[in-house]
Amino acid sequence: MELTTHQGLVLIGLGNVGSSVLEHLIADNHGYSTIVVADSHDVVSELFNPNGIGKILDAKRNGIGLASLDSRLDDSDKLPEYIFPGDIVINAMPTRFSNPSIHEERDASVSNDLAALSKGAHVVAAHKSAFGAQHIYQEVVDCAALNNAVYVPAGAVMGPTRVAEVLSWLKQNNVAVAAAQGVVNGTSNFMLSRMFFDEKNFDAALNEAVRLGYADGDGRDDIQGRDALSKMKAVALIQGKYSHSGGQLYGLLDDKSDLPSQYRRMVEWNSPLGIEGITVELLQELKRDGKTVRLVGAYDNTTGSVLVGPVVLPLDHPFAGLRGTENMMILYLDGEVQMADLLQEVYRKSTPIQRDDGNFMDYLVQNEYNVATPGGGKKAGFDVHLRYDPTTNQLIIQGPGAGSPETAHALLEAADSIKLKIIQNRIRKSNTDFVYLR
Repeated sequence: MELTTHQGLVLIGLGNVGSSVLEHLIADNHGYSTIVVADSHDVVSELFNPNGIGKILDAKRNGIGLASLDSRLDDSDKLPEYIFPGDIVINAMPTRFSNPSIHEERDASVSNDLAALSKGAHVVAAHKSAFGAQHIYQEVVDCAALNNAVYVPAGAVMGPTRVAEVLSWLKQNNVAVAAAQGVVNGTSNFMLSRMFFDEKNFDAALNEAVRLGYADGDGRDDIQGRDALSKMKAVALIQGKYSHSGGQLYGLLDDKSDLPSQYRRMVEWNSPLGIEGITVELLQELKRDGKTVRLVGAYDNTTGSVLVGPVVLPLDHPFAGLRGTENMMILYLDGEVQMADLLQEVYRKSTPIQRDDGNFMDYLVQNEYNVATPGGGKKAGFDVHLRYDPTTNQLIIQGPGAGSPETAHALLEAADSIKLKIIQNRIRKSNTDFVYLR
């Protein structure tokens, strides 16, 4: 990999996740020399220190805009001029969805990825726009390979848990995903939890999810299942087996939901998608029958198809116990996984704790980070739970599926992994040159 002495960080997008990245950087120095930040209008650059980063964050939060800063460099469309080979680019732009084909055209977020990769910079993407269509994802992957750059779609699937990186690791180690099932949308699970356990109505639960920053925009893409469908498409595309005609959304009135006929009269929508039409009354009736509803995504490697929709589940199902924004992915694998290698290479700086539970091997990956506060700072964190059954090669990954601080932490961890690989490659090259000279 061609490296230069220049090592900078470029952050694209200053929404909830992008702002959280800056908050993390104020509290923790990740060792970059400079930072370049771009929103939809302006590009600014600061020396990599808390005061400089704080100026950018304050300008965005106070609504005065980046154009007010002395460190303004240019308009946002000139951003590629300020990206250099070897830079780490964190693209925190939002995913854009369109109906009915779900962002078939290349989005601005993907264009920024390609611009950075073409200059030999490494990209960590929070968005899922590259998974809108197979040719878009392939274009990004090819561009990275052509320019000896690294592309990590860290936020594509259950971002804080880094499932996308696990999927890439499995593919690199010749372990195929035969099938997958998951609750992969934090907003919908948060809403269903509030409705089921706290009896909040649909609109109140949605408004709370929006207020807390869990929902994308007004939450429509979350509740209708488009966000979850894009994540399941990412599973298929990373694995290299996706049928373009195989992506399907459905609602409660579809037979695939397994909703008993006697409850259909309680669905409020005529043609619902995702969790639309679910009411507190319906969930309470199901609870009395020992059941609940979750928005479930499914992937089948044989056909390359992905499905997303609500499914009625018994209360003892693993998905039924998920609360709040918690998500879970179950991977059915064709091949054995060396868990020690996976944990080391994906969750480098975290601490795995192994526990024996029958045939299962349990691991708790503890993520800790500092949070900048007016008083100086405090510790925060979250856990990712992995369970592997070596007899069936089933891998379960469970953890938060939403939350800007958690996602920002995962993006920076992915960026740190790239930096570590760069250092390792540099050392290997130096050792090789030394042997040659001798």
